[in-house]
Amino acid sequence: MTCPIFVGRSDELAALNEARRGLAQSRGRVVLVGGEAGVGKTRLLAQFLGTVARDPRPRHLASVECIERAERPFGPFRELIGALGGTFDVFSEAPFDKTEIFARAFDFFTGLAAKRATILSIEDLQWADRSSLELLAYLAARIGGTRLLIIATYRTEDVERDDALVSASRLWAEPAVARSVVEALDDGQTRELIRGTLDGRADVPEPEREEIVRRSEGNPFFAEELLKAAAEARTGRAAKLPVSIRATIAARLSMLSTAERDVVSHAAVLGFRFDPEALALTLGTDLDAVMPALRRGRDLNIFVEEAQDRVRFRFRHALMREVAYESLLAFDARRTHARILRALEAVPDTERHVDALAYHAWAARDAAKTISYGERAGDEALAIRALPEARTFFERALEACATPGDEARISARLGNVLELQGAMGESMERLEAALARYRALGEIDRAADVIRQLSAIRNNTGDVGSVAAGKAFLDEYWERISLVSRDALVAMLARLAMIQYDMRSARAFLARLTAPEDLPPRAAQNIIVTRLELAFLAGDVPEYRIEVQRLFETATGTLPPLTALSALYTTAQGATWLGLTDIANELLARAGRLEARGEFNAIAFYAGAVRAMAAYYRGDLAAARAAIVSARRGAEVAVARMALALVAPLVSVALGEPDLVSPLVEGELSELRRTATTPDDAMLLAAAAALALERGNPRSAQDDLRAALSCLPRILASAGTILGLAAEHLPAEDLAPLRALLDEPLLPQDVAGHAHASLVAALLARRFESIEAATAHARTAAARYRELGHPLFEAWALEVANDFAAARKLYVRSGAAGDVRRLDARDARSSGPVDKLSEREAAVARAIASGATNAQIADGLSISVRTVEKHVAAIFAKLGLRSRSQIAAAFARDSKTAAQPAHHG
Repeated sequence: MTCPIFVGRSDELAALNEARRGLAQSRGRVVLVGGEAGVGKTRLLAQFLGTVARDPRPRHLASVECIERAERPFGPFRELIGALGGTFDVFSEAPFDKTEIFARAFDFFTGLAAKRATILSIEDLQWADRSSLELLAYLAARIGGTRLLIIATYRTEDVERDDALVSASRLWAEPAVARSVVEALDDGQTRELIRGTLDGRADVPEPEREEIVRRSEGNPFFAEELLKAAAEARTGRAAKLPVSIRATIAARLSMLSTAERDVVSHAAVLGFRFDPEALALTLGTDLDAVMPALRRGRDLNIFVEEAQDRVRFRFRHALMREVAYESLLAFDARRTHARILRALEAVPDTERHVDALAYHAWAARDAAKTISYGERAGDEALAIRALPEARTFFERALEACATPGDEARISARLGNVLELQGAMGESMERLEAALARYRALGEIDRAADVIRQLSAIRNNTGDVGSVAAGKAFLDEYWERISLVSRDALVAMLARLAMIQYDMRSARAFLARLTAPEDLPPRAAQNIIVTRLELAFLAGDVPEYRIEVQRLFETATGTLPPLTALSALYTTAQGATWLGLTDIANELLARAGRLEARGEFNAIAFYAGAVRAMAAYYRGDLAAARAAIVSARRGAEVAVARMALALVAPLVSVALGEPDLVSPLVEGELSELRRTATTPDDAMLLAAAAALALERGNPRSAQDDLRAALSCLPRILASAGTILGLAAEHLPAEDLAPLRALLDEPLLPQDVAGHAHASLVAALLARRFESIEAATAHARTAAARYRELGHPLFEAWALEVANDFAAARKLYVRSGAAGDVRRLDARDARSSGPVDKLSEREAAVARAIASGATNAQIADGLSISVRTVEKHVAAIFAKLGLRSRSQIAAAFARDSKTAAQPAHHG
């Protein structure tokens, strides 16, 4: 099984192609491409040379591989000259001076390059003889004004030793020499390589693929060989570790002496990372005795030295450690682990080695110590956000559990780690198991802690029954739960009720709090966020600011990072909509600093969507686009997918980039249409409507807007898109709910609500009253949006006020390429709008200008409503407009005469 695709090397390939293009201007170069064995240097070179071979322009092209321990002087250059049809022996046995040999070789290659561009490739330069390296340095110093390109690959792990390639310092310093190091693939690229390699030819389940991603550590060769072994394992033919990988690693280990290999094997028993003092202890010697072997292993790139609080070493690659470890008999390995465990326990400061203690207890099959040390090591790893390590420690401890109490406790700890990793399904399984154990044991306070966490995870996965399940537990055990645990659960349920916009339940839960002033920080934050959202819904900006300050005080305390991040990002969304840019920026900055502490997959993608929304509202569409692209990788997380669906369509329309809306986002919008009830749902429907209008499907947009209006309790700060699109595109008979929202009173300090109300008033006046009234309302809206710092909405209002030049400036400043193109198309019209349309389209446009609905237009022109919708889409496209109000403005002078047929037939 070989990989037919080229993954993760676009930058390196681009650099090689740039060097090739430089030959046309006689910019000769030497390009040195480094990387560890198996990282993909050969594939990169083959991809490049294949591109060159397919180029119809004539070139000289020759390739050679250096052979390990083949010390023939000038060996690779002899082969290159022969491959290029050299008719004289530059390297004859005649007693030439070395300078003359170099000059003859240079003349040969540059003579070819003078006739046509010449590209030479040399693989495994680390094995080249010293004479060849000196010749390469000589050529590099003189290659600049020629059409000669030399590409040489080398292994970085070999260059890091003091060998011939390192000693050729002149080569590395030449100006015409460019260096590039091929790095390991990231996890996403490794998954792409696996998918491309399989290409439907073998059934390797997803968990096994993820194990390959983990074990290969970004090395394409290791990944492909492990994948081949996994595919063969389905038929029972594969070994535990492929022979090809064993041979590659064994070749490097064979460079060690017998004594050095003994040190390496003991290090392998200690683990992937190990303390040199612990290694010396297990060998019954001192640190000075093992350091020479460790330095030798480091020089051979078997070990990497890590200087943290204390010096530690790790194996360069986990598979190196695996090969060294498996050279031991299983019985000997287990006995060695037990001996190491006893030795480490005898050290006074055992906390320094708790991870090693946990590992060796597990490897020695000591169940009691596996639980004790494993739980401590898991907590230590969790504290520094080393989530994969924490998960491993807790999983091993859980396997060793023999009592219900231990099982419940470790299951809950493991569930917490799985949640942080974003593995919500597995997390809920572990927490459900812990909950069942605690209830059976009668430990209700601990059960309440688990149900609190479980309810939050259920909500994050889209389970609308999460509050009801938590309330049922609360009602069943109310008298048996301690005061603090009970209030903490009540606070969580109040928070979850607000997430579902169940304000009545949220207020009811807040009323059930017994001693809120005594709540721990995590529960106190839930209360603050609940009050924040109630203030947001009311448009009470001063109260919102007060609660944010309380949140800052709580979030900077001892809260679990995931809890603090969730609150910070949720509040940042609300602050963005309210136009509190200073607060939103501070919230995002605090969240960014918190995220930098560790890996938080469960919330990282949601965070990306929130950052995209904030960038969209402040008019930074480039940042919004980048955040969307990043967040799309985690769209399988329900809350992230929903947040992404709120903003991706809006950014897509503004930029004119339809590909920003991914299939998962489309699926979220499609599913929503059957279940929409909340203001969050309304915002999603507005995004769907904007997308439908962009695609020329006004009927779908109208359906979405009707449903969206039914989900709004009042004019919310987040509802500007819904309200504006409804005012522009809904037929007159469907506007009653919108007018009812306008009649609802707004707090004086609700700037966003008043801005949206002014925009709606302007749009409705444009359609049904007068241009003068519409302009006045629109300018008021623009001023309020300017106060909020929402330039895209300000530009929308300016368009309604017919100030297209000012609107265009805002669109340009925001990077709204789609809107700029739309306005430019409008301005580019050299004649009246009617000249751009067919006779029937012009009739429809004039009818729209008179305020007629699609049904009235269809009746008046004796055509179907669907045909009218097609004409409307054509008018938008031809005139560069996006709304019925803009059509009305363009045809205002003709609207009275055009309206008669539509109204009266």
